[in-house]
Amino acid sequence: MSRNQSPSLSDSFLFQEHPVRAQLDGDQLWFVAKDVCGALGILWTGHSLDSIPECWQRVVRFTTHRRGNQSFKCINEPAVYKLAFRSSKPRAEAFTNWIASEVVPAIRKTGKYEAPKPHPVKKSEQLPLRPASCAAHPVIDEKPFLEFIEEIQAAHEEVERILSRLHHSVFTLSWKVAEALEQRADIRLYLVPDMLSENTLRGYLHQSVYHDVRKALTAPGRQLEQYSNPGYSLLGIVRQLNGNGRA
Repeated sequence: MSRNQSPSLSDSFLFQEHPVRAQLDGDQLWFVAKDVCGALGILWTGHSLDSIPECWQRVVRFTTHRRGNQSFKCINEPAVYKLAFRSSKPRAEAFTNWIASEVVPAIRKTGKYEAPKPHPVKKSEQLPLRPASCAAHPVIDEKPFLEFIEEIQAAHEEVERILSRLHHSVFTLSWKVAEALEQRADIRLYLVPDMLSENTLRGYLHQSVYHDVRKALTAPGRQLEQYSNPGYSLLGIVRQLNGNGRA
């Protein structure tokens, strides 16, 4: 793949049904960061790359079938391994082994990666030929299916952008509520080194509300019921605190 060529979706490769796009620039291979996070089971947000050095990141333009040229945040090979180290999913080790032993050597050698072809079926194992009356069938055009894949991918990216904005709001509002609760319970904050740990009130409230936010986005029906909106849970606590404060 040349330096100025923008790879398309057809140039991507799959890891356990997760598309992973990459571009070779000189000796450096750049992976689409969102694809890597998806393959590793890491939630893609605006903070997913906070632990990755800036020099291990860059923006690369890719050509897609449906949306033309698009810019994606990409990371280099060392950053992929660093993200994999953060993942608690069992497939993280398989992913890094696959990248290091198959994908990277193939791309650096030939400019592309092709999944191993299945072993040919022995003649004795082949199915009998179909009758001539049904042997000739029209070939189904793959283009609408590729467009459908990209349509789903685009929708997924839009949902992730929405979740990223909501995640910031969840963090800010749950922090305020937890801070007020901690003050009333006289919890000394300096005893808790990790303020977002699952074992702290702030961490529990943050993760619980964010989990409910993700669930609310997939709630059935055209209108979100009040009991399904996690914002009302936080508001209820705030009103109780305000009521107690005025008592």
